[in-house]
Amino acid sequence: MAYHDTPPKTREETERRAAMASLVRTIQAELDPEEAAAVPAVIEQVTAETPFTRQAAERLRAMLSKLSKPAYDLAVKIISDVGAATVKRLLGL
Repeated sequence: MAYHDTPPKTREETERRAAMASLVRTIQAELDPEEAAAVPAVIEQVTAETPFTRQAAERLRAMLSKLSKPAYDLAVKIISDVGAATVKRLLGL
C-alpha cells in the first residue's frame, strides 16, 4: 500500500500500517466471511485519496453499521487517524 503523505521506511509508515492492520482485524471479526474478505481492499481505498475513495467510504459506512459499539468506537478512532480527508468528511469525523 502506498500513501502520498507518509514517507516510505519511516516510523510513521510503520505506525500507519499497524493501525490499518488493527482496523482490518477489528472490522473483520464482526462481519460474515464474505464481507470480511472485502475489508482489506476497502481499508486500502479509504486511507488514500483515489478515484474509488468515495465509493469505499460508502461501503465502509455500511460495514461500520454492523459492528458492536466497542468495535465501532475503535474503528472510528483508527479511521480518524489514518483515513483520507474525503472519508473523514463523508463519515462526519
